[in-house]
Amino acid sequence: AHNIGVLRTAVTFQFNARRPETGGFEIVRRIKVRCGDGDLADLLKPSAPFQKRKRKLRRYGNDIAAIDGEQLPTQQRRFVVMLPMYEIPEAVRRLWRAGTVARALEEARGGLSPATYTTYFQQLLWLEEISMEFDITTFDMDGAVLIREGPFLALHVPGLAENRPSVMRGDFLIANPQDNPSKRFKGYAHRVERDRVLLKFHRDFHAAFIPNQRFDITFSFRRTPLRLMHHGLTLAAPIAPSLFPHASIQLGNGVAFPGIPGQGGASDLNAFNRRLNAEQRQAVCNIVQRSSLPLPYLIFGPPGTGKTVTLVLFPPFHTATESAAVCVLRHGSI
Repeated sequence: AHNIGVLRTAVTFQFNARRPETGGFEIVRRIKVRCGDGDLADLLKPSAPFQKRKRKLRRYGNDIAAIDGEQLPTQQRRFVVMLPMYEIPEAVRRLWRAGTVARALEEARGGLSPATYTTYFQQLLWLEEISMEFDITTFDMDGAVLIREGPFLALHVPGLAENRPSVMRGDFLIANPQDNPSKRFKGYAHRVERDRVLLKFHRDFHAAFIPNQRFDITFSFRRTPLRLMHHGLTLAAPIAPSLFPHASIQLGNGVAFPGIPGQGGASDLNAFNRRLNAEQRQAVCNIVQRSSLPLPYLIFGPPGTGKTVTLVLFPPFHTATESAAVCVLRHGSI
């Protein structure tokens, strides 16, 4: 067969009456067509009835006492300013357990303001983290076997290829030997492949590693990205009022720009590049007029529409006494 697989579709049978005025009727039946040879069907058929994998009940959190492993080189760097932990408050966990998250968020959204901006979005981050803690338990295993592979220990992880959820480089797991329950070892994911993870534990663990030893595995993830988001929200608190514009905002003094319809008056400003389309010239005009102050002016569009050319054109309109901050997503755009 050239098209191997399974097709599910609907077949409609239309019955028309001999006389049009009496109308007709339809019968719809759903069918499934399976195309393939016998050998392939025998290879792919299920070996046992499907049973949804039960999640292990465990205590959430990353504060498990374990012998630390070897982190990624990038994780060993230290911040110049100590980054707070931003642990999940117990009150947020109670909301999650009680199933009242949606109602609480709806009430909070109604009162979203500059004063509640940081608190509201921090709650969203904490709820997202609780969901991540719950999702990653999908990978927890009992009686798993580690395999030595060079400087790493490899662990086969069923379901990893589907990326629902996913294990990222830098995430970690706790390996608890079944023959020694009092010992716990933390291993960090240095490489994530299609269906396995390459880990590094403490050097003593690698030195004393015994092949075919069984471990109970508990997965977790590094919280640094979430902590950075929390920190960003904390830093945004002083400027939160600018995120809620209102009609009383006073815009900057306008200046005219040649070639823009509706811009009266003459201008002493000369464009550095006259080969701009109407939208690019309008964007430059809006920037020079400070039309969005005190908010930033955003330039967006699909690739090849001239965003970079517009930004390059903007600085020549500033005098030596003025300054401007231009934010781009990639260093290559600078």
